[in-house]
Amino acid sequence: MILLLAAAQNHHGLGAQIVVTGIETRFLSPGVEGDELVVETWVDEIKRVSTLFGQRIMRGDEVLATQRVRGACTTLAGRPTRFPAELLEGMQPYVSDRS
Repeated sequence: MILLLAAAQNHHGLGAQIVVTGIETRFLSPGVEGDELVVETWVDEIKRVSTLFGQRIMRGDEVLATQRVRGACTTLAGRPTRFPAELLEGMQPYVSDRS
């Protein structure tokens, strides 16, 4: 979801950032040097100051790994803060019912 990444990259002007607080990865098949990989990303959950992203790492039609990425919204100084409304709006199109 390149658009999700673009929406998230524009958040610094809002005085906020998303920091990764944990990643759970399940490896299903090995990748090797030279593989062309695609990372599919969606939003599984949004709370006041945290979010959970789902990801699939793909090689063609084959799923190599799945991930759950927990993130927290912080100020640029690193203090927890609520998601700015503009960032929440930007993430809404990517909220999935996959979880």
